[in-house]
Amino acid sequence: MHLPVHALIPQAVSAEDLRIQRSRQKFTQLHPLRTGQSLEQTILIEMNQPAYPPRDLPPLTGESQLATSDHDAVFTMMAEPAAVAMAAFTAADPTSRPAFDAHMERVQTMAGTHHWAITTEDETLIGTISTFPSEDGQPEVTYWLAQAHWGKGHASRALALVLEQSPRPVVARVALDSLGSRRVLEKAGFEAIGNNGDYAAGRGTETEELILRLS
Repeated sequence: MHLPVHALIPQAVSAEDLRIQRSRQKFTQLHPLRTGQSLEQTILIEMNQPAYPPRDLPPLTGESQLATSDHDAVFTMMAEPAAVAMAAFTAADPTSRPAFDAHMERVQTMAGTHHWAITTEDETLIGTISTFPSEDGQPEVTYWLAQAHWGKGHASRALALVLEQSPRPVVARVALDSLGSRRVLEKAGFEAIGNNGDYAAGRGTETEELILRLS
């Protein structure tokens, strides 16, 4: 068998490329690739510390995975002032429990809507992530994370797992100045496709909203 000439010539490898190659080799030694999974998928699973996958994440069946028993914790985190201000587009009164209960009852019976809990290793609820039909019928994803757990990769890992079983395209919306949430979406491959200004109850003023899509 004759090899092409370029295959016989040592190729220059940068120090950064060599470091990445060695890191990948070391990782696969410690964590053998799972059947049918790429290295990147295995890394996503094995590096899922301390945040674990959304609880009971099954194929989408239309069944809510966020239990009624979770509602107290969800209400508390969705009323956190800093989180309300960052999310901007919230309920008119995030501190109203009757309004919260009515909203949860409505969305949990909405066709095509799916809800999951984001938990830690000890099953502590730290956030929620949901998909629902957007105005044009495409799946839209939204998530909420308790303030104490921001910046630790929980939202990114949960989003990646949910996107694995969501048909494309997927859309998302975020306040234009919510840079943390925007980074989470852009890291997952979402791209901005438009924006509009609307009244944001969480801030009590009109706020610019960014619309993103993952194709």
